Amino acid sequence: QLGEVELQICFDSVAKILYVTVLRARVLTTLREDGDTRPDPFIKVYLLPGRSVENQRRTRHFSRTSEPEWNQTMVYPNLAQADLAKRHLEVTAWNYAQDKPNEFLGEVVLNLSDPMCLNEDPRWYQLT
Repeated sequence: QLGEVELQICFDSVAKILYVTVLRARVLTTLREDGDTRPDPFIKVYLLPGRSVENQRRTRHFSRTSEPEWNQTMVYPNLAQADLAKRHLEVTAWNYAQDKPNEFLGEVVLNLSDPMCLNEDPRWYQLT
């Protein structure tokens, strides 16, 4: 089990803004030299297609917790409703490392053509 992330996603069709709120995560793990399994987690969100800096958002990282609570909202402006059907959200969990590359903890990719994704209800997604 790689853990889960809770997201709240909504689209304002009048303002043409996609809001992605990363609420929290649970059961995130890593393995440290001292045996501690709690990571220093953060989340990256990409609006695909287009893996560019403009399409990336990220949360702050927390120290040594398997159950972080971010309540952090990412904003993607200037999106037409018709474009959403062709877009995906890639949500990845990472273990922050200051002196080496960040460790990948898991991901979920959401198809934004699915109306269940955009109904503003908080939902848990299993990381793979």
